[in-house]
Amino acid sequence: MGDDDKARLGLAERRALKRYQDEILPEIETRIFDAATFEFPIEIDWESIARPAEADRYAEPDYWTNVFFEPLIESLQSITADEMGTEALTENLKKLVIHCDDQAPASNYLEGLSLEEGTLAINWRPYTNAHARNERTQVLTKFLESRL
Repeated sequence: MGDDDKARLGLAERRALKRYQDEILPEIETRIFDAATFEFPIEIDWESIARPAEADRYAEPDYWTNVFFEPLIESLQSITADEMGTEALTENLKKLVIHCDDQAPASNYLEGLSLEEGTLAINWRPYTNAHARNERTQVLTKFLESRL
């Protein structure tokens, strides 16, 4: 983290973020790689998806897990359900980037997805419409199927 990020995220946020990275993320990464059937680099712009003053919510499933990771895992499982999908994913997915910028949609999830030169980018807002996990999964699956 740069000095600007430390100013934006206080000690409580940095602690909660580290706790998530140490205690929750390893299992999520394992599940992502199992669903994809192979490993690839995962780049998460934590400072962009961690909102200040919400440290107590980071570990809640509806903050990051059900917004970003569960839809991704379920989508990858759907894609790799057969050999054709597994081959297409293996050939075309080289990296995953998760971030949130000013353009991140609150509900039009397709607008927050891109796949360019093997990099799947997910640009969604954390802790927003967490109840729409299935919708995110469906949009991501259709998006990937149309580009693999």
